[in-house]
Amino acid sequence: MISRMRATLVLDDAIYKQAKHLAVNEGRTLTSVFDEALRTYLKQRLQDPGFSIRDVAAGSGGMLIEPDRVKEMLDLEEADRQTRAMAAGGPSDRRRA
Repeated sequence: MISRMRATLVLDDAIYKQAKHLAVNEGRTLTSVFDEALRTYLKQRLQDPGFSIRDVAAGSGGMLIEPDRVKEMLDLEEADRQTRAMAAGGPSDRRRA
């Protein structure tokens, strides 16, 4: 049995759109596209002996943002994005699939 973990990712809009387009064209889920992409990337990178993955598990001292602050950080980022969009005269909402 494959175990699954839920994660919140902040992605560049262009990457999200390309992945979503690929998923729709191939009749796949967005999760499967990201899963395949990460597996491929990690397999290639792990073959390089100079590459290492830093432990960012909770309690390891490597966590960059405390889990209870993730929503707050995402809300702040969204507010900043909307402010920049309004200043540029663009739309302030983002479509989510």
